[in-house]
Amino acid sequence: MATLSSGPHHAGRGCHSTKLSLVDAVTKADETAVLFALESGADINAEDQAGRSVIGCAIAGERWEDADASDTSYKLQQRLNVLNDLLSRDSLSLYALNAPQNSMRGVTPLGLAAWLNVPDAVKILLEACPGLVSVDGMDALGATPLMCESSDT
Repeated sequence: MATLSSGPHHAGRGCHSTKLSLVDAVTKADETAVLFALESGADINAEDQAGRSVIGCAIAGERWEDADASDTSYKLQQRLNVLNDLLSRDSLSLYALNAPQNSMRGVTPLGLAAWLNVPDAVKILLEACPGLVSVDGMDALGATPLMCESSDT
């Protein structure tokens, strides 16, 4: 479950066996590479050089601006599996769980899931980490996840 942490950690590149960093593995929704990276000691609270967090990338993938959960290329079930696994880790920090994603228009992970219209990811975030996900957390523009969701209806 999430722990208190002062801020992001920046990830180096490369898991030796899979040749993917944890951020790259979650971005591609590669469940095997994610598990390998985590078992090899990858930092679940890391951000890549673009400022993308592991949780944000698990939700959005590579091209978050164009993400479409209804398209098979989004790999919805794999993303949900990866997200479930990440959220079950004791080393996940509250910062990584709730911080605005600067490289994704400053939206929080919960706001990102709502904005991308991925209700299963919203549900997983809220149920896997009860009381730890900030439902009132604002993005860089002052919008909450509920505002993101209601703007799409």
